[in-house]
Amino acid sequence: MEPLDYRERRYLSAVEAAKFLGVSVRFVHQMVSEGLLPVQIAASGQQRFALRALERVRREYAQRNGAALPQVVKTTNRGN
Repeated sequence: MEPLDYRERRYLSAVEAAKFLGVSVRFVHQMVSEGLLPVQIAASGQQRFALRALERVRREYAQRNGAALPQVVKTTNRGN
């Protein structure tokens, strides 16, 4: 389910892109490093991801794998 505010947006931040894809920010950066996801650098120096590119990546992954992108579960080690 997409948040309603994405409908009017063309670019998302790395955090927003990760939420849109259902993955971690680290995974988004890994996809950029591997050339799988194009990125624009804003005047502020922040990475911006085109919503169309994110939709394409999500769609292509689902077509190839018959499923959505893998969900990345964040775990913490609290000394237990």
